[in-house]
Order: sequence, then structure tokens, then C-alpha cells
Amino acid sequence: ERNVSVELTTSSATASESSDYSQLNHFVLTFSTGLSSQCAIVKILDDTVLEANQSFSITLSALSNPEVVYIPQETDVAEITIREDSFDYIEVAFEKDFYHVSDEAQWLQVCIVIVKGELERNVTVELDTIANNNQTNQPLDSDILEAHMLHFLPGQSSYPPNNKQCELITIINDDIVEGNETFELTLSTTLYPKVVIATSNTTVFINPGFVDTVAIGFSEELYMVQEGDGSVEVCVNIDSGSLQREVVVSLATYPNTAEDSVDFSSLSVDLTFGAANSQQCIEISILDDNCLEDTQNFQMDLSSRDPAVTFTPGRQNSSVDILEDMDYVEVKLDSASHTILSEDDTMGSGNSVEVCLLVTGCFERNFSVNLVTSSRTAVYGSDYPLQSMRVEFEYEVGQPSCGSSGNCTQMCIDVFAEYDEILEYNEEFALRIVPLDASVKPQDPNTTTITIIDNDYVSIGLAGNKYQTTDDAGYVQVCAELVDGELERPVTVLMTTMDGTATADYVPLMSKELNFVSGQSDHMDRTQCLNLTIMDDSILENTEEFYVHLNYTPMEDRAVVFIPPLNSNSTIYIQEDQSDSVEIGFLQLQYSITECDQCTLEVCVGLLEGTLERSVTVKVESQDGSSEYGLDYDVVYLNRTLNESQSVSCFDVTILDDTCLEPSQNFSLHLSSYEDAVMVEDHQSTTVTILEDSLDFVEVSLHKQAYRIIDEDDGSGDGGRIVVCTVLQGCLHRQAPFHFFTQDDTASEGFDYVPVNLTLNFDYESTSPSGSGSGSGSGDMLFIHGGSGDSPYISSGDYSSGAL
Repeated sequence: ERNVSVELTTSSATASESSDYSQLNHFVLTFSTGLSSQCAIVKILDDTVLEANQSFSITLSALSNPEVVYIPQETDVAEITIREDSFDYIEVAFEKDFYHVSDEAQWLQVCIVIVKGELERNVTVELDTIANNNQTNQPLDSDILEAHMLHFLPGQSSYPPNNKQCELITIINDDIVEGNETFELTLSTTLYPKVVIATSNTTVFINPGFVDTVAIGFSEELYMVQEGDGSVEVCVNIDSGSLQREVVVSLATYPNTAEDSVDFSSLSVDLTFGAANSQQCIEISILDDNCLEDTQNFQMDLSSRDPAVTFTPGRQNSSVDILEDMDYVEVKLDSASHTILSEDDTMGSGNSVEVCLLVTGCFERNFSVNLVTSSRTAVYGSDYPLQSMRVEFEYEVGQPSCGSSGNCTQMCIDVFAEYDEILEYNEEFALRIVPLDASVKPQDPNTTTITIIDNDYVSIGLAGNKYQTTDDAGYVQVCAELVDGELERPVTVLMTTMDGTATADYVPLMSKELNFVSGQSDHMDRTQCLNLTIMDDSILENTEEFYVHLNYTPMEDRAVVFIPPLNSNSTIYIQEDQSDSVEIGFLQLQYSITECDQCTLEVCVGLLEGTLERSVTVKVESQDGSSEYGLDYDVVYLNRTLNESQSVSCFDVTILDDTCLEPSQNFSLHLSSYEDAVMVEDHQSTTVTILEDSLDFVEVSLHKQAYRIIDEDDGSGDGGRIVVCTVLQGCLHRQAPFHFFTQDDTASEGFDYVPVNLTLNFDYESTSPSGSGSGSGSGDMLFIHGGSGDSPYISSGDYSSGAL
């Protein structure tokens, strides 16, 4: 009549908590008034695992007051069994749809895998073999399996790697080359309907292994055939092993020294071998190409894709030697004559010419010929260095061959000349073909003549680039000199002259030959000279020149080289001799001119005797006479030049006017020469007279306009006296006389005064009185020259005052 509680608790046996059922842990059941039973639900979980029946237990216990609730021992535990349902299963299958195995593999592993599901109990499947009687000869090929059981264990599932069971099946090797063989595997189960078979059978293929083989090879390591035989038979044999099926071997040819389609016809062929045939033979075509060639060779190889085929050591490959027949080539020179255009290559060595050998026909091997020289006008050793030479024609693999219709090859060599530095005539030597091989046939031209064009030279020049002579020497010798080189033939040069400033001063050469003969060299007599005539014209002239020139003859022998500094041109200088002279002087010995201010007098100097063809210079100087430079004329000091085009040279002399009363005056001009060839003796001087200007004058006047005699008697019994002075105004450079006299006015001559009648003279150079006449007191006249400026004066009597 009150509540009473008990508890339930689950515990696992073969079933697992959380995967097979839901756990109860102290689950409480309460009984109350009126309630005589209580229930608890335990959830069962479906895990889709194929498994056996599983169990777990539930224990009943009192929760409290054990004295109230009594649980008999036989009812305190209940066991619950979970039986497998009809939906749980596993699915199994062969691991592979088919199997391949070699017959030498000895065994084959076959596996069955769980493709779906999981196991918690044992499951068994049955594996059986079924022979394919047409292809398998059991028990020679594999073990027979009948009802062989494979057991899957709890814990296995579809998850790798714990998802399969495997069995080894023995494979038997019979050492026979045979085809692929098969047998079947089947999978089944009768005891376990919960096992689903996904694939119930599979096929096993037994492949012939590499252990089962036959050895195949050529019958010969080397086959030989003549080029003209047309073909060669080649055989391939089974050397070891046996066949129960067909195998295929490929034979192919490859060119070596023999060329495909030229020496043989290449092929690639399959040879089939079986139980009934152990040898296969074929014919290979051999072609005759008409080529000179060594023994030629092509290769043959065997190959197979069948793993049962091996090759006899040393016989997988073979070759065919094609032996040479009577083929030949023809050889000739490219020309019957060759020319070495110049002996010298400009580098100090001998020059060369290219000579080519032409081969007609085809060759596919090396061959040689000799080229041999023989002297003609040229000498071996001094003119050319080649005595004999081996020429090798080399064939290269892959070089295009040619038929007998054309030149397939040419070989060219350089044939040299010796550079001897001797000028000589052109020379010749011969070069011919000498075969060294019976298969080589010389053809025309097999000999060529080689001409050496001598381009040696000699250097010829004038011995000097200038010569000097005088016009009275009569001739000058001009020499041409062999400067460098050696002659073995003559050479000729031309000497010509050409005017310079000299024209009629020498006898010209139009063209004069100078011959240098064979044997001359720069170490011996090496000059050729000519005398050129010089003409004396007795003309005073500058040094004149003309030119000497060396040139080629009209044949233009270019073996002569004119090189500086001894070159083909020289200058001849003709100097005037000491006997050549001219006379130069003033054209007038006297000149006169009336005095004027800044006027000029033209004076001329000219060639009086001789001929001028050059310029000469003389000096003109003035020298005072009665005239004074600076007052009467400008000083003269100058040079005058005469030449061929100007034989007279004039110049102006400036005359000065000093406004002085003076007489005619003069000065002189003098010539002097700078050189002995100019003579100035006879007309060396000229006199210039300056005539008095009519406009010049002086003025004379009395000192005073009136004089007074203070005392008629001077106290000594004589009469009184006065001093009368005359004054000169103007410039006076000569005597100037004038008349001084008395004349009655109110006084009477003889009574009142002593008359005077004098001629007085102003003298430029004298300070003494000068005069003549009658009258008292004349001896007392004093003439004074002086004063200042243009005011000299003259006085009579004793007059000493300086002031006027």
C-alpha cells in the first residue's frame, strides 16, 4: 500500500553495448498501490553485420529496504538472446576478372574478396578449377583444385586490407614453346545462404614464359659475293629448342660502305618458323654501279617481338661483302697549259697556279696518282720547287656517286714558282700524270705546260733628284742607276727632258734610250749616264731649271719600277756664270728744276747695257751740294728694281721752296749695286740744279723816315754827323746789292752836307762791310748781318744797339 522501487541493469555477454543493444544502468521501476507489474523496454540495434546469435543479461535488484523487497535468486537475472535476422549477408567475388601468369612462374595466387558486408562469424566458400580441354593439358599445366574451401573469419569486412582470402595454385612448366593456355576458376557456397557470390567464375591465362625459347641465327657470320653475280642467298636457322607453335623473325638490311639502291637492294622481310620448318632462305639483289670501289659491305639484323625467340650468340647479325670487279676511272688535267701570272705573291714568296685533276667515272674507294714535273726552260730548284707529288682522291661515305657519263670529282692543287728576285724572261716546265693504280687510266690532257710569268722587277732611278750647273759649263752629266734587283735579260728606259723656267738654255732630249744589260745587278756596275748640253746666253738671269724624266719604252716593260727617293724625275738647276752682267745708270747726268714748293722732279734709272731675265735692285741716295736736304729738297734713300719686263724705273724727288732770295743751288743723286753683276760706273751720279724762283725777293728800307743833326758843329771843327741805317726784310741766301745816295732838298750838296753815293751789298755769308762809292764817311760804314727772324740789318757808323 505504498510505493516500492527496484532497479534493472544490463551487462554484455556476446552482444555489445551500443552496437547490438542500448544499455540500462540502474534503471528504476516503481510499484505503487494498485499496480502489480512494471515493464522496461531495452532497444535492440540492427548493425547489418553477418553474425551468430548474441546475448546479454538484465539483473534485478532492490533499490532500498531489502527487507521489504525480496527477489528470489533464480529470478534475479534474465538472459536475452538476439537472433540473426534474414536481411544480414555478405557479398564475395574474385579479386580479378581474369589472371595472367607465365608458365615459368610456378604458382598463381588467386584471392576472393568481400565486396560488401562485415563478418562476426565464420563463413566458408568453395573454390574449384575447370580445365579448358582444347587449350590446357592438365596436369601438365596446372594443379587441379576440387571443392577447395576458403574460410572468412569474424572481423573481416569489405574494408582493405582485411577483406580477402587467397589460395596458391601451382603452375607447371613443360619447357615447350607453345601458345597461350587457359583454365577456369569457379566460386560457390551451399552451406551458407547468407553469402552472395558476386562473380562465380574467372579465367586464368598461362602465357609462354621466357624460359621456353628457341635460338635462331644466320647460317653464316659473313657472306661474300662478286659485284656482278646479281644476288646472294642468305639463310636463317633454328639452332636450338623446339616449337609447338609458329614464331616470326624479322630480317632487315642496312647500308654500311655499300649504298642502298646503288650497290644492293635493301629489304625487310618476316620469316616464319614452326614445328615443320627450322630454316628459311632469301635472295638479296646485288647491283653493279660501275664504280671503282673497295670491297663494300652491308649489314643484316634479325629481330623478333616473340619472347620465345632468342638469337644464337654471334649470329643475330651478319654482313655481306661485295667484292670489286673490273671497274675503273679516267683521270685527266683540266688544261694542257697553265700560267703562273706572277712569280711573286707580293708577300716575298713564290706565287702559284691551281691545277685540277678531273675524274671521269664513279669511285667509292680511295685511289692515288703521281704528278711529276720535268724541266724545259725553267729549272727545278731555282725556278720551281715541285719534283713529284702524290695526289690522293678520298671517298667519303655519303658522298654522292656519279655514273660514267660525267665528272664526279675534281682535285685541285697549287703548283708554286720559286721567287728568285731575278728579272728574267718567262720560263716553262711540264707537269704530267703518272697512275699508281691499275684501275686508274690517264686521259688527254695528261700533261700540262706551266708558264711562269716573271714579275720580278728592278728599281731604276736617277742618281740624284737635283743637279746644279752654270750656263757656261757646256754640259751636265745625268745618270740613271740600277738601285735594286738583278738582271738576266736587258731592260730599257727612256730619258726625256721637259722645260721648266729654262727653255733655250739647254739642248732638249725628246727620247733617249738607256740600256741596262743582262748580268747587271745592284752589286756591280749599275749606272747609265748621258751628257746634256747647256747653252750660254750671256743674259743676266735667275737660276733656271729644266727637268729630266725617266719613262717606260713604248713596249712598257713594267719590270722597271721607279721608286722614291731615287725616282724617275730630277731637276737640273742652271746658275748664271760670273761673266754675265748688265750696266745700269741714270738716264740723264743733269737735271734742273725751278724752285717751287712741294713740286717733284722725275728721275729715271735704266738698263744701259746687257739683257735682263731676272730682277736686279740698285740703291739711290741723295747728297747735298749747295742745296741742303730738308730745306731745299726731301732726302732720297730708296731701292729701284729692274727686271725682264721693266728696264726703266723712275721715281720723284720732292723740291722745297724756302722763299729765300738765293742763287741756283744743286744736290747730287748716287747709284750703288748690291751685286757684282750690276755695273753702275759711267752713270753712277746725276746732278739736280734748283733754279732761283723769280718770285723770291727781299725788301730794303731806311731805318727812319727822318733824322736830325742836332749840332752842325761837333765841337772839334768838323761838321756834325748822323748814322743812317738800312734794314733788310726777307730771307737772303746770296748777295743783294743796292744804291745808297743823298739828294738835295732844302740843303745843298757840298754846302750843307757832304754827299754820299755808295753801292752797298747784303751778303748772306759775310759779316764785313762791303761797298764802293764816294763821299765822306764812307769808311765808317758798318755792315751787320743778324738780328732776329727775317730782319737782318746794315748800319753806317758806330752803332752797337741791339734793338731796332
